[in-house]
Amino acid sequence: MKIKKIFAALLACVMMLCISTSAMAATYADGNYNISVDIAGGTGKVKVTSCKLKVAGGKMTADIVLSSKGYSWIKINGVQYNNSNTGGNSTFTNVAIPALDQGVAVSGETTTMSKPHVIDYTWTFSSNGVKTADTTQAPAQHSPANNATTNNNTTGNNAATTQSKTAQSSSVEAYSSVEASSTVALSEATVEEESNEGFPVWAIVLIAVVVVAAVAGGVVVYNKKKANK
Repeated sequence: MKIKKIFAALLACVMMLCISTSAMAATYADGNYNISVDIAGGTGKVKVTSCKLKVAGGKMTADIVLSSKGYSWIKINGVQYNNSNTGGNSTFTNVAIPALDQGVAVSGETTTMSKPHVIDYTWTFSSNGVKTADTTQAPAQHSPANNATTNNNTTGNNAATTQSKTAQSSSVEAYSSVEASSTVALSEATVEEESNEGFPVWAIVLIAVVVVAAVAGGVVVYNKKKANK
């Protein structure tokens, strides 16, 4: 289970690296260029004496000439290109170039030994001298008439916005004034109503009953004491 997780994580990292590399890859302008090629691997004797790069529609191809006459073919990205110059230095035409300034795996068959041998190399095609495509766009130019129209529209919009804000402020102030007036009127009415009501009638009756009962009770007690004497 852990191995599967590790493998999935590594695969995700590789995919992210590939995506970021593709996103950072430069776009080159269409044209024909003479570039240099660095070769690593093998015996170190063979070199690229000429590399004519052609860029068209984002695709790159090259005509390559080696310093040796003994290479019958080379293979890049699984595609084999045969030598087109049997009487001189090995030449390969219309070779698809996958990238510049990056190591590219190349295999080549040499017949200079007692029997043909396939040798693996790493070629790096240089971008020196290759123009980068201009992908930027100049900002749109506006005519004076358009600018005047834009300014007028902007002024009109600003005026409309100001009027709208003024109307909203007036509405808010009017509402606040009405609400304040209503609150004062309600408060005054409440005070007046409470004043008119005065002391509740039932309370007066209750107090009178309590007083009468207390007086009557006192009289009864007084009469009993007097009778006992």
